[in-house]
Amino acid sequence: MADALDMLTDATAYGPGLMAVTRGMRFKQHSARWTGATLMLLSAGIIADVIRRFLFGSDPLGAAMVGVSLVSLCVNVAVLRMLAQYREGEVHMRASWICTRADVVANFGAIASGLVVLATGWRYADLVGGLAIGIYVAKEAVEIWQQSRNSGESDAAFSEQ
Repeated sequence: MADALDMLTDATAYGPGLMAVTRGMRFKQHSARWTGATLMLLSAGIIADVIRRFLFGSDPLGAAMVGVSLVSLCVNVAVLRMLAQYREGEVHMRASWICTRADVVANFGAIASGLVVLATGWRYADLVGGLAIGIYVAKEAVEIWQQSRNSGESDAAFSEQ
């Protein structure tokens, strides 16, 4: 379920980023801010779900966590490689790269916590991993917002090259 929500968040972030390719700098800044906002919303959802599962219990399935995360990791690494050439480019493309980087880190976190659940049965590994991922995603959202706020001069210089 979390991976499906993450994919929905990615689609909502990448759509405006792709539309921004042919638009002006203001649209690109707004697109990057939208990406940051979707990441922050995802972070809040992850942390809220961790709290819910802590309070009401959960039975994480380690094998499913690892399996789904491995498939997602393969896709996200491929996308990250495609976006790598744009990580120093215009703000909307940097935002897409950061968003995908966050996905890759989250995949590794989910794999690690899934392996701990599989090996030990300790359900809290899922909660600790989820909380760490939620905090990391929020950090990435803040980074995107900062870059979009400071992008006026750097994008103008990039466009002149």
